[in-house]
Amino acid sequence: MSSDNARVTKPRLVIVGASFSGLVLTHELYEHYDITLIEKKDHFEYMPLVPKTLTIKGIFKEKAALKYSQMLSNKNSLLGRAAANGLNFIQGSLTSLNVDGKSVEVQREGTDSTENIEFDYICLCTGAKFDSPISNDVTNLDDRQKFIEEFQEKIEGSESILVVGAGATGIEIAGILSEIHSDKRIGLYNRDPKLLPQFGEAAHEIIAEKVEAAGITLHSASGDFDPNGDIAK
Repeated sequence: MSSDNARVTKPRLVIVGASFSGLVLTHELYEHYDITLIEKKDHFEYMPLVPKTLTIKGIFKEKAALKYSQMLSNKNSLLGRAAANGLNFIQGSLTSLNVDGKSVEVQREGTDSTENIEFDYICLCTGAKFDSPISNDVTNLDDRQKFIEEFQEKIEGSESILVVGAGATGIEIAGILSEIHSDKRIGLYNRDPKLLPQFGEAAHEIIAEKVEAAGITLHSASGDFDPNGDIAK
């Protein structure tokens, strides 16, 4: 049997989302399935590095982002190997899912038309939803770079910065800001007076001590954050 015929007989797998889980699934399964990989963005962004890409100039394109087209054309890359084995990569958005009919409707980026893709199996790897500026609805690498540069200009032009949300990401961002902008007042707002309470009192005490040593002012109050009023209401 030829390789082309063997590929046709593989089960059809649609993977929606090409971040970590989607890429790993593609890598592990491309030899066994006829894969269609759907991703709305034209680039992969290394999200764990976002606290640094938002605050430190020049590292977004160098260390945190890569176009899928580059990955697909590199035969030594994860997607490149999959592409050489018949991977169908579509930059577009899922508009509907017919579970009983085993099909999805996809709108390709930059077009108004949709196409129907049938599958035997489907994996939804769309990940978590983050608020701006951690993530946004920009799908183009250059537009994301522009957004980050404009965000950094706002930081440069500010006298004080309040980071709302003192989870692991918020604490990291506040810490980085305090290091590279020692001339600015950095605040960290948390609804709970305890930092990372899920890790216990000892963790709070260690982190609170480091936050204070970094010159970061910790604000906490019960209620919701009001950006147009006081720190909290």
